Amino acid sequence: MHVLLADDQPQIRSALRLLLEQEGEFEVVGEAVNSESLLTQVKARQPDLVLLDWELPGRPITELLPMLRQAAPASQIVVLSSRLEAQHDALVAGSDGFISKGHPPEHLLAILHRLQEAQKKIVSWVNLTTITEVCMYKTILVPLDGSARAEVILSHVENLAQWSNATVLLLGVVEPEPIMVFEPVAIPFDNQLYEQQVKTTEKYLYQISEQLRAKNITSQVYVGQGRVVEQIIQVSEEKNVDLIAMVSHGRTGLAQVFYGSVAVGVLHRVNRPLLIIRSIEQQS
Repeated sequence: MHVLLADDQPQIRSALRLLLEQEGEFEVVGEAVNSESLLTQVKARQPDLVLLDWELPGRPITELLPMLRQAAPASQIVVLSSRLEAQHDALVAGSDGFISKGHPPEHLLAILHRLQEAQKKIVSWVNLTTITEVCMYKTILVPLDGSARAEVILSHVENLAQWSNATVLLLGVVEPEPIMVFEPVAIPFDNQLYEQQVKTTEKYLYQISEQLRAKNITSQVYVGQGRVVEQIIQVSEEKNVDLIAMVSHGRTGLAQVFYGSVAVGVLHRVNRPLLIIRSIEQQS
């Protein structure tokens, strides 16, 4: 795995280089001390992994990450910071992971090994030297539930869509609320509440669509009715999408378990490429 180190502190870079090169599975192909140097090297070297200091001098990380994604779509980006509170911001900004500088070296290596194993399982569908010449995805389906956690997927989708000139299909699913009854009869649902939920969902999705349009990304909005997994699969088949992109946890509490099961349900039943990003809530 080719790794590029981005940190303005030479002692940190030296420690990381020594740690990685002792493993034998990692090769450090470059070091950057600011954002401009990092962008230049990422474009030239197309590393498998970028270890990025959250406080790297230069451009704000929230601005830098999309530029890195555009420069090297196949690179994984892991943020390092001594501030644990930066974890949430790093993931929302679109990083693939977060590692605290306060953790022991064994912790960092364990995470990098997991990333390496995950990368090996990805089917190699394109030579990285010609990646900018290939447009694989024409339609990308993005299920959203209205939460900020679910929207973590958007930064990944935006880069893919811009790179491949794809259309993004934004899907919201409304499950009709049953009216409580006390007899074994067919359970009706609250039609008025359902219509209100549909309008709310449409308004939310159109707001996301406007944000994508501002970035020159074409998008369409769909609101489905019924079970979430079935709606995702149905729309993916009807629209013949090339990729389904979603987070594995979009909400908190018990709903987090539910949304995780949605990702698992889609994973086991879908017959097309699937991009799942785990959205991790900041621990207090």
